[in-house]
Amino acid sequence: MPTPLQPAHRLLRRQLLEHREELAAAAIEHLAHDLPGADVLARATHLVEELLRARFPVTWQQHYPDWIRSDAGRLHATDTPRPDACGICRAAARSSTAPPAAA
Repeated sequence: MPTPLQPAHRLLRRQLLEHREELAAAAIEHLAHDLPGADVLARATHLVEELLRARFPVTWQQHYPDWIRSDAGRLHATDTPRPDACGICRAAARSSTAPPAAA
């Protein structure tokens, strides 16, 4: 049985998990809409994942398969809006304009 995490470690783990989710969502949205910076966001996501793997291997092992499925599930083509899974599409739907695409 793993040793319970100290409060500071639990906080760090939660922050890393939340940050990973934010970065991954942004990377996928940028990729789906062909916006610049998708590669930088994907690398940042990977760095956070590697930090989680090093510091919290059990957490990484538990979450990694879900990340793969979740990230793949959010991918979409620019001409197939996904306001349920994409912040860019959601914002475009609220303003009733087309989602941005790279020029």
